[in-house]
Parts: sequence; structure tokens; C-alpha cells
Amino acid sequence: MHTYKKILILLKVLIALVAVPLMAHPPDASVSQQMNRWLESLAKLEVEVLFPYDDAERTDFQWVPAVRAGVALKLLDEDQRHQLRDILHRLLSKAGAVKLDGIIATEAALGILTKSPSYRDPGKYYTSVFGKPGSKQWMLRFEGHHLSVNLSFRRDRLVSATPLFVGANPETIPQGPDKGLRALAIEVDRGRALYRSLDRDQRSQASGSDEWFGGFLTDAGTRRANLGKPVGIAVAMLTAPQQNQLKGLVQAYVSTINQSFAEKYLEELWQAEKQSLRFFWRGGVQSGENFYYRVSGKRLLIEMDAHSGASHLHAVWRDQTTDFDL
Repeated sequence: MHTYKKILILLKVLIALVAVPLMAHPPDASVSQQMNRWLESLAKLEVEVLFPYDDAERTDFQWVPAVRAGVALKLLDEDQRHQLRDILHRLLSKAGAVKLDGIIATEAALGILTKSPSYRDPGKYYTSVFGKPGSKQWMLRFEGHHLSVNLSFRRDRLVSATPLFVGANPETIPQGPDKGLRALAIEVDRGRALYRSLDRDQRSQASGSDEWFGGFLTDAGTRRANLGKPVGIAVAMLTAPQQNQLKGLVQAYVSTINQSFAEKYLEELWQAEKQSLRFFWRGGVQSGENFYYRVSGKRLLIEMDAHSGASHLHAVWRDQTTDFDL
């Protein structure tokens, strides 16, 4: 069988993790009960999945293609994948599940495009758990190339969804069964649309005058977000429609998580940051032009870096008050 066909078959099996809702758990089952059942099902695998809550690995989030702590998707049998899929569907929104699906599909496409399927492997997304589910504090991580989902709990209550890293390369899949797929379309399009809506004076404020060398403020494996100095146009200098666009850009990241969490988080965030948010932009606005944007405040940091002809995307959502529930 050709390598291309093998990858497609593997991909169809693996991205079933997020592709179709599956409500296999009893209606009254808690998230921690689901997690503990899933962990019990892994007993025969010689892979460490459950770590102490205070393990240093918990805050060492990464987004490069490498072996991670935990169990890889490709090691799970069908029932174990279904259980994990069900848990993630419960915690993510429909849009968030589709986003994960797209990131994994894009990784598979990159393996084909670069002729490196064993390196760009859609089976190399890892799940790890820190602290026993249902205990006072615990965390679930789902992580691989261009993806790091970190969900922190107190008992059965989801209290933090940051840091969240999402990425894609290429920005648009150029060929194959997923041709035209843009895993991060909303994050790209809403950022560009907001900048395009600015007039000349607003654009000058958004871009600032300081020399800028590009790249993220955020480093992988950092416990606390680096907000940097305040740069960009202040929310007070935006029109009401532009302020709504800024909110929509933030929502593009937060709405990765389920509705009940996202709505509460956004309500609290707007109250805390309604006077302090800023939007910073550098780069072009046309397709193929590199760009970087940042939304930041007293606690919030959202960044997107689009390089290599805006075809390679890195994006992160961080919050100094919620990261890892520290």
C-alpha cells in the first residue's frame, strides 16, 4: 500500500477522536468519573499517563513535533479513542472540536507535502493527566505538534483553559482530500478584518513606533505569561463596531472551550479588562503577507504569528490569572 493511502487510513481513524460526537457515558457521569474509567482502560499499556499534580511536566507545555509525556493516539484502541473523544467533546465546543480535527488533518497533510509521514505523524498527539481526576486539583493535557490544550479542574469544575496553543502549517491545505481546509480561519480572518477596519490614525496607533523584531512574547514551557509593555491601540480609541470586532477576535480563542465555561470566562474578562485591552498589529493584510497581532491587557495575552508567506501559523491564548490554575 502506498504511504499516502496508509496515512489517509490512519488519519481517518485518529481524527474520529474529534470528528463525530459520541455520548457513551451515562447522563449523570462526571468528567472525573469518565477520566478515571478511561485511565483504568489503559492499564495494559506500558505507558505512564497519570502524573502527580505538582510534577514539573504539568507546566512544560510545548508545540513542536516531539515525543510528549503521556499516551499517543496511535497506541489507543478504538474503544479508548472513543472514550477520550467523548471527554474532549464534553469539554470543548463544537467549533473547538472542529479546530482540533483541522489541526490534526493539517499535520497529516504536512507529512505528505514534506514526504516525512513518520515525523509529521497524526498519531503523535499525547494525552496526560496530572493529579487524580476528581481530586482537589487536577489537569488534563492533549498535546502535539501545533497544539497544546491544558484544562485545569477543581473536583469536577473546569476552572482554567489556559494556556491554549494552536497552529497550522500550511495555513490552507493545497491538495488531497482536505484541500482548502483552513484550521485557523477564524483567528486569521478576524484579526485581518479588525486591522482593515482601522483608519490611518488608528493604524498608526496599532502598529506603534518602536522597533519590533517579530516572534512571540510567549515561550513554550513558561508558567506565567509575559505580557510585555502595553503596545497597540487602546480599546477606548476604537469605535463601537471595532470594539465588537475586538471582542469577536478574543471569542475566536475562548470559544474553543464549551459554552458554559466560555460565557462565564468572557463575562469576567470584559469586566476586568474593558478599559485596558489593546490591539497591536505588524505586517501585511493581504493573503501571503506575513503578519503578527497581539491582544493584551492587565491579565490577557493573545498572540498570532503568521510567517513563511503567512502559511505557517502560531497562536496562543494566555491569562495571568488562570494559566495552569496556579
